[in-house]
Amino acid sequence: MPETARVHIQERVGRQPAPSPDADRLDTLLRDLAAAYERLDALADARRSAVAGADLAALARVVREENEVVQRVASLDTERESIVREMAQGPPTDDAPEPDGVTLSMLADRLAEPARGATLDAARRLRALIERVRLKNAASRRAVERLALHMRGVLAAAESVHSHTGAYGPRGAVRPGGAVVSALDCTT
Repeated sequence: MPETARVHIQERVGRQPAPSPDADRLDTLLRDLAAAYERLDALADARRSAVAGADLAALARVVREENEVVQRVASLDTERESIVREMAQGPPTDDAPEPDGVTLSMLADRLAEPARGATLDAARRLRALIERVRLKNAASRRAVERLALHMRGVLAAAESVHSHTGAYGPRGAVRPGGAVVSALDCTT
């Protein structure tokens, strides 16, 4: 975020202690987000196990639950935008950041101690948790892509071996070649 936007937020909300409801709402939001990302972290491990064990039923359950948790995170992000708007009240200006540009740490920074320190620590832990989930998901995506390529190769090789006419090439596509001679006896 540009320094002007950071200064704008500090000027708009100042360094005076925020009312307790803001601190409570931020604390609740951070706890809810952490719980959601902890669940996504556990689900990333479960997805990895399901893929490694070729357990399609378990994989379907994991994907279904991941979808529910991701929808919960989206809902919490909408709540975050609402909190940002309320905490950074004031007339709109050209350099005012959009809610997506304001971090939870920026909001926590305006709280009075001890809420400020606790909220900043919670925001740091949440960022670390989000990064861990992102890395696990990226590794899972790479593994599944490699597995899909491997399976495609196995199927193409099996198709080539079992194609008695030799009409299919290694990529599973019909390759040009000689005519296949066949006959059908219709006299009997």
